[in-house]
Amino acid sequence: MKFLLSILGFVFANAPECVMSGVCRAVGFLICYFPNRRTRVAFSNIYHCFPEMGRRERMKIAYESCARMVEMALFVVASPHMSVARLSGRVKLSGTVKAELEKYSENPHPLVLMIPHFAMMETITMFPLLAGNLKLPAVGVFYRPFDSAGMEAWVRESRQRFGIEMLSRRDGILHSARILKENGCVAVLFDQNAGGAGCESLFFGRVCHTSELAGILAEKTGARVAVFYARRTGFWRSEVDGEFLDASGIEDITYSGNVWLENKLKSSRTARFDWLWLHRRWRTHPDQRTSLRLRGGKSILDYSLRRMGLDSLPRKSSIFVTLPDGFSDAESIAPILAALRASRPDARVSVLCSGACAAALSRRPECADAVIELPPRVFGRLPRLRFFGKLSLSYPDINIVFDDSAAADIEAFALGAQQRNAVESSRRRRFMTGVYKAAGGGGLDPRRILETLEYFGMKSAGCGEIKKSEAKV
Repeated sequence: MKFLLSILGFVFANAPECVMSGVCRAVGFLICYFPNRRTRVAFSNIYHCFPEMGRRERMKIAYESCARMVEMALFVVASPHMSVARLSGRVKLSGTVKAELEKYSENPHPLVLMIPHFAMMETITMFPLLAGNLKLPAVGVFYRPFDSAGMEAWVRESRQRFGIEMLSRRDGILHSARILKENGCVAVLFDQNAGGAGCESLFFGRVCHTSELAGILAEKTGARVAVFYARRTGFWRSEVDGEFLDASGIEDITYSGNVWLENKLKSSRTARFDWLWLHRRWRTHPDQRTSLRLRGGKSILDYSLRRMGLDSLPRKSSIFVTLPDGFSDAESIAPILAALRASRPDARVSVLCSGACAAALSRRPECADAVIELPPRVFGRLPRLRFFGKLSLSYPDINIVFDDSAAADIEAFALGAQQRNAVESSRRRRFMTGVYKAAGGGGLDPRRILETLEYFGMKSAGCGEIKKSEAKV
């Protein structure tokens, strides 16, 4: 693999720039417009961040982001085969960064850099080269290690050629603390999904998991914190810019980093093109069994709400609940839907149901944020599929399907939610990502609805009377 990357890097570095630019845009076009899960993630992310934006502009952002992601990947492969003079001509430092580096070289102090996942972010590893004659202390950059020994060796060799020290996420924490205590600098990618290791926070009003590493390092070492980023200025060209954050403490630094990036993406079209929208930034529930509740544990949600002047979480995520056409006793399930809505205070709950049920639930605003009447299946499958296809453009996060039929499975697929949960009775559910296998035969009743939602994580406080009920609908 290392030998193959070296050959490809040599070819990429010496090919005409117009050819390489065309390759990046062609591959970006295929990634963006060829239907796949990852591309839908990008469209969903952009839609939820900019719902007021036209579809054409959102498609433009997705395409540019894909093309620049490819450009960054090819630059990583090609840059080891570029001369120092060639690299210096392509990557520049902004006036602000130059001035701060001069101060930093004269008066070293611990510094934590928060790096967003922008195109050409790899140029951050060229800091010692870009600094010229300025004397810089040790600089460490966190990265995700590879399982392949050959790939790991190649990554370290190519990225450390100018004096940057690569810090593995697996065992680099202690080393990074030593660098900072010696008045060095440590760079951390802060805008990726941190998964179970992160804390619940808000980004564009939606709950996500954010790494607290930058805040932890700064608090323990007394380091200053700045956001540094690479602004793309042309093909394989960038200008490194940055600014210090007026923040201290883990919560404040984590919150301020998210706010800085959100404001940058809102205010700069170039930044929107540069950011990696394909990343599952808001994936907070990889486990289906916890998808209907907030995780709890490490969280700065309360702190974020106080800073934003809000009393409750914005309902920016979306949950669609599909009821069977024949299910008409809405009053009996209203408390369950209210409990679902209370269990995910960050989500907008929409109920898809038939006319009679829709009319009843519309009079119970505590049960759902929206009640959508489904067209009857008597008009044929095609109009119904078109209806779900239009709904898919709202990019729901979760779809809970109680209609146990092949047609319902196909409709759920057409809706395209990232998580599609269902209850299984007499047959295998198709196109679903999570299935609850309830005891007993077929049919649907409030007790079974409640059990299904609890299986997927809903906290059902106040529904005890329904859970005990055996009444069929």
